[in-house]
Amino acid sequence: MLIRKEDPRTIWSFLLPISLKVGLSFLVATLGIGIFIWYFEETNWKRPIKEHLANFGEIIYDVFSSYYFVNAVELEKTSSRITQFALWLVIVIFLAIYQADLTNKLSSNYVQSEPN
Repeated sequence: MLIRKEDPRTIWSFLLPISLKVGLSFLVATLGIGIFIWYFEETNWKRPIKEHLANFGEIIYDVFSSYYFVNAVELEKTSSRITQFALWLVIVIFLAIYQADLTNKLSSNYVQSEPN
């Protein structure tokens, strides 16, 4: 016989699988990939510094928006495209592990068997 236990879930339960180290390393990796893509995409280094910083802002926005698979900036270099693809691959792997871990954490203590 199965009975329902007291529900341990809260509105913030979706954050259970993400430790501080994992969350910070994911953000740092995203920033690092943004810097690599910006470096690969900058072609004319003799332009004024303001133009480079504007492009850097666009690339960082693009990399963070790629969490939702939306690209605002069209990447021209093959190296940039490969780097962006690597980020998408990491995101897909992270989401699969996150979903499995969240399901495990939220369902393991949700029901219990009552002894006969």
